[in-house]
Amino acid sequence: MVTSQSNRCFLVSVGTSILEKYKEYNSSIAFNVQQLNEDLKEEDIKNLINNDIDKIYQEILDQDKLSVYTSIKNLIESKTSNNDKLNIMKCYSAEAKTLITYGIKNDDKVILFPTLTYSGVICSYILKNLLKDVFKLNDIEIVFSKGLASAKNEAFVTEGLPNFLSNIVKKIEDNQEKYEIIIVATGGYKSLVPYLTLAGILYKKKIIYIYEDSDKILELPNMPVDIDFERFKINYPLLRNINNADVDSYKVYYDNLQEDFKTLIESKDEEGKTVYIHKPILTFLINRYLSLNYKSSLTITSQKDTLIKYLERDNNKLDLRRLFIKFSEISPNFWLGDKIPEMVDHALKHHSNLFEITELILLPILNKDKNFLSPEYLFILLSAIYFHDWGHSLSYFPEKEDRLLLPTEIRDYHHILGYERLKNEAWRNKLFDLLNLTELSINNADSFWNNYLHAISLIGLYHRKDMPICGDDAFYCPINKSNYKSLEETIKNINNVKFEEKTLDFEEMKFIVSLFRVIDSIDTQYTRIESIDELIFKISILLNDKKAFEIQSERIKKLIGNIGNSVIINKLDELYKKISGEYTKSESEIKENAKSKKKKDIIDVDSEINKIVESDDDKKELALMYLNSKLSAYIKEEQLKHYMKHLYLEIPKIHYENNGEHKIIIEYRKNKNFDKYFEKILKIFENDLSERAKEELNKFNNDNKILENIVEKISEDYILVKEYLKTKKLIFEFRSQKD
Repeated sequence: MVTSQSNRCFLVSVGTSILEKYKEYNSSIAFNVQQLNEDLKEEDIKNLINNDIDKIYQEILDQDKLSVYTSIKNLIESKTSNNDKLNIMKCYSAEAKTLITYGIKNDDKVILFPTLTYSGVICSYILKNLLKDVFKLNDIEIVFSKGLASAKNEAFVTEGLPNFLSNIVKKIEDNQEKYEIIIVATGGYKSLVPYLTLAGILYKKKIIYIYEDSDKILELPNMPVDIDFERFKINYPLLRNINNADVDSYKVYYDNLQEDFKTLIESKDEEGKTVYIHKPILTFLINRYLSLNYKSSLTITSQKDTLIKYLERDNNKLDLRRLFIKFSEISPNFWLGDKIPEMVDHALKHHSNLFEITELILLPILNKDKNFLSPEYLFILLSAIYFHDWGHSLSYFPEKEDRLLLPTEIRDYHHILGYERLKNEAWRNKLFDLLNLTELSINNADSFWNNYLHAISLIGLYHRKDMPICGDDAFYCPINKSNYKSLEETIKNINNVKFEEKTLDFEEMKFIVSLFRVIDSIDTQYTRIESIDELIFKISILLNDKKAFEIQSERIKKLIGNIGNSVIINKLDELYKKISGEYTKSESEIKENAKSKKKKDIIDVDSEINKIVESDDDKKELALMYLNSKLSAYIKEEQLKHYMKHLYLEIPKIHYENNGEHKIIIEYRKNKNFDKYFEKILKIFENDLSERAKEELNKFNNDNKILENIVEKISEDYILVKEYLKTKKLIFEFRSQKD
């Protein structure tokens, strides 16, 4: 006998096994089961829909259709042993057999779903009274579905099955808050089983079944199927428009629905007019459609991440899972207004990929050792995925509105911009209000920062490899004239860096930062750029913008010439070359010599321009505008080789091994479609690319070491933090696999 929790509600389809078994065991009884499957009279159906089954059952007896209940009841009451009573019920009724074998209890609820036939009334009435008499169940309903009569009736398919499904859905909706819902699909027409299964799958409810003469309960699997999103997208405007609308006025919309949607709508008389009404199953499906339609892929990916279960803590602590879900609900909006969107689609691609990569790396480790990361540090890591790049959406430093940033500066200092954005009181208050954190007993934005955001923001700040993790090194940001100490100095020398009431542990944070750097670098793959057609349109826009910025820079150049001289222009062009050269050096993924690497120079643009224009404010503004136009044009074309790099690689395969250490193997292969995509791009943009761009792009086609070079560059971030990761016996191996 299967045991289960209390407060269960069984939804049971009812067949004719009681009648068939009764006749089988009592051969002298003369009645025809098939005749009892005839449809009821129309007036009887109306009464049944209103739940007046006692009256209808008595009418059936008066018509000498059958009197089985009394015979079976007398047979059961003649048995002194409870086991004998149960065996009689199991023998006569497939539905009762399933419930008894599963372990029905007197505090369970049972809802029976028979057909609108004589046999449906008889069998459900008998089953209801047997359950009530033998098991002392007090809560038993019988629900009849309009149109669900004999299978030979045409309305059985067009009206009965949709109504049956709607009634199942309504009873699930009505009872699932109070009860564990269990669907019993043993009895009734076999055509009902798919609809019961569908309801169970959509609502993720348990479906049980006993096959013919077996005594074993089978649990039908819940499969990962869902609504037909594309067809709902097409029909939803019509469905929405006709709900509760007058039939006469809105019939044209109903008529143009696809036929199977019409079966999910009924007309109903209300206040002297007939209106269209959505059946319960349609209401459920529409709500499901809307939940998917307005939910981004990032929200779906992160909310369903299997790592979330490892955020569970003691009941007396804040539920980190709920806080993480709150982040996920608004996270796609973090990168609205991305100032250099050509780098990567942050909201839909990069961050979704990072959650998938993190899951594939950590899941086998935590499955083997759940203490590998505490819930607190896992939460910090996962939350940092949301926030680490959101500095891309700012055009100036918080509290420095007088200085618009150059596109290269946004990219170079986006980690600091993100940190300062979270740290800034105005931004922090907005985020606190959006998340509605008071329901989690986080009472104000300062508490939110001190107990959660500060730790998360540090991962974002130090995710760039230029930021020192250990020692007394510091990173200087010339925009806000600030030195950012190493992670070690920051955590050890500032007492208020805490997570909740606990001071952050530097060794743990060092590990999280190191791991995140590797995770971030692994996301080099074609999924970051979407389809080839989308990429071609993106390239078209990039090259169009590049041309516009080049024209703009020439116009500004003339303005500067009018108020200065050619020396200023020459010096600004030299500064442009210096900035773009350092940017290329830091962003380039394909190196002439993979072994050599020079640390990037920090350029104080304000200081350099002041020297050139001799601190003339008017000329300085024009100089910044000139540099912005030149660098914007440069970065548009520079992005092409990054697109090619991502297009070049298939999604990486991630494999876990354990030999006393946690070993993660990352395997990259060339995208099997790259060559034809590359040829298509060059053909379309042959006359639009500069010679420099063509030279860079052709490296992808002519260099037989290109795969190894890309993978070696990806693995660089791991080499820099390798020793820090070893503190937890975590090692990575990057492989380039040629077909």
